[in-house]
Amino acid sequence: MKPRTVGVITIVDLKNYGNRLQNYAVHQLYADRGVKATTIEFTDFPLRSAARGAYYRGFKDLRDSGVVAGRSSRFAEFTRTMTPTRSMSLRHFSSRLGDFDFYSVGSDQVWNPNDRRLGGIPSGEQCLAGVDRGRKVALAPSFGLSTIPSEWRERYSRWLADFGSLSVRESEGAQLVEEMIGRRPEVLIDPTMALPTERWVALQRENTAVRGPYLLTLLLGGSHDRRREELQLFARSQSLQLVDLANPRDPVTARTGPREFVSLVNGAELVVTDSFHCSVFAFMLDTPLAIVPRRGPGGSMSSRISTLASTFGLGNRLVREDQGPLDTALLSHDYREGTAVLERKRDQFMSYLDSEIHRVSAADGAPSVHEGESQ
Repeated sequence: MKPRTVGVITIVDLKNYGNRLQNYAVHQLYADRGVKATTIEFTDFPLRSAARGAYYRGFKDLRDSGVVAGRSSRFAEFTRTMTPTRSMSLRHFSSRLGDFDFYSVGSDQVWNPNDRRLGGIPSGEQCLAGVDRGRKVALAPSFGLSTIPSEWRERYSRWLADFGSLSVRESEGAQLVEEMIGRRPEVLIDPTMALPTERWVALQRENTAVRGPYLLTLLLGGSHDRRREELQLFARSQSLQLVDLANPRDPVTARTGPREFVSLVNGAELVVTDSFHCSVFAFMLDTPLAIVPRRGPGGSMSSRISTLASTFGLGNRLVREDQGPLDTALLSHDYREGTAVLERKRDQFMSYLDSEIHRVSAADGAPSVHEGESQ
């Protein structure tokens, strides 16, 4: 019998554009196959969960009365309406396994043991420990690490070995899995890239705070002061408004939720970013792009960015650390080569997902690993 419902285990971050859009993509990809998805947010703070639930339920009335405005409310609205989410205490998970036909983990860094939001849960819910192998799917999860801390290796080895099939989002993750359990999982593109581009165009919502042509920037790493000064000068030289999504005081940022984010990327004359997902959307939406190195406490994104660039022919969009002011040549672009690759990668993703839903339907629990090309 074909499954009808899936519980999605992932990180829920109400401040992160990529996180919310990634979660939305997973919901949509399952919906396209007749499966209703509900994201499960693990929390051991029931009062916080109740307050968040009340906030979602009451959001429409507050918004309509004009009391709630700005970025946070748009994130809340998006999550409430686009990615139905259920808060659940970890101690209740094992007794609620019958709530869904099967469970899906990913994407995002759900297997990063240093991340206490999910990957660092010692009882293994991030790997669906306790769920029958015939009822669990790994849909492009990520470790976000090149090595697994020694104190976590035995546990992750045991949890991962219990999956009937495995996929991950990055080649480094595939190597980690192979080292731990002797099986190499398939490497899939990020779910945001699997969803057809026209679906993102249909989702977008205009940000009315934008006036005229603009340069969009989202720099998440630290020590970007010099780069921001250069961007101000570059935007002025090209008669462009500078929209800085990392600046909470920017009037455009205050009105930007996930849907407005897609619209801003789609309409920009140039996107300058160190964000993986901002780069992904600029590429998919055919917007000129400049990718700068991430610095500071935000950590290095070099592995993910270099993989994105090499896979989709975006090497000429990378700006070196020691490079001077932006070149006006970045205002022009040609993504035809990368777009052709993306179509093949989408086919690979869909084939994996369809196969997994079929496997869950059969629920035979027989181990299998999808062999596929790396992203």
